[in-house]
Amino acid sequence: MHEGVPQLIRKQPPACCVVCGGRLLARQLADAQQSGNAYPACETVACRMIVSRRGEMSEAGFKHYLQIEASQTQWRLARAELMREKIRVEAQENAAAWAALRLKLKRANQDSSLSLLLPSGPPHARKLTQQRRHAYRDHLAKIIAEALSGPGPGPEPVAATNVAPLTKPSESSLPGRLCAFCGGGCCTRGGERAYLSAATMRRVLAAQPDLASAGALIEAYMAMLPAKSQTGSCINHGPQGCSLSREMRSDICNNYACEALARLQHAQRHAAAPPQTVLLLRRSRDNWQLPSVGPDNAIKAAAVMSEEGGVKRFAVAALLGSKPAL
Repeated sequence: MHEGVPQLIRKQPPACCVVCGGRLLARQLADAQQSGNAYPACETVACRMIVSRRGEMSEAGFKHYLQIEASQTQWRLARAELMREKIRVEAQENAAAWAALRLKLKRANQDSSLSLLLPSGPPHARKLTQQRRHAYRDHLAKIIAEALSGPGPGPEPVAATNVAPLTKPSESSLPGRLCAFCGGGCCTRGGERAYLSAATMRRVLAAQPDLASAGALIEAYMAMLPAKSQTGSCINHGPQGCSLSREMRSDICNNYACEALARLQHAQRHAAAPPQTVLLLRRSRDNWQLPSVGPDNAIKAAAVMSEEGGVKRFAVAALLGSKPAL
């Protein structure tokens, strides 16, 4: 049985679909009884398709096939139900914490504030190993060789959603401080590739012709590595953020916006009155683990951020009135 999902697979009563275990409608049950169908299925297309294969197999073969398909189907349904419950509970926690944060504001700012939920970057750093350095150097050598032998500059590949290049740098301090509060929750898939590609190298070479040789460009990137990198994150993700200059980062790194950052940028560009105050909650998982079932996604930090007042943090337990649920 799949770990983390309740044990649901059992002998179903005649009133249930033999695949998903859902209760049959009265007319479906009556049809099954009249026809002597030992394998009644609900009206879900997937369930009916599974049962329709009965005639292709022996009785023993079909029973084995049905057991496997029913197990997988019920596991997916159970997991989806757990996800819905997780979303419901977390939404209630978020609403309670945002309401408590809103009470901390001056009355004039309560209606114009923006509530945002953030992931968390990895909290611990460790000294870079030679193994990671060698893997990074090998990746750089590969993409630089491709850049030098391939066509001229072109657009970099987009491998993530919410990539929306800014038309001009934001004058607001809020986006940068939002990312600092998160701590790099979107950087954790960088690994030893750091989202860098041959297209990145072509762009850097075009902007910095003094780095025209492969060796010079490799050493320029190696020199930018931090002494310590955040555990489980991009090799360039140090305790103070990305060690690469913006000019040397990939377009994905420069332009990607998580849901919270995208909402803030949209409000700043399009709202009649751009938000001056943001209510922040940060949960423990990173940007890529948020939509998954599990007990380890507690609210880890809460703060009020404003253009003028910086970031003011508040104890999560005090906001929620008790220890935050996991």
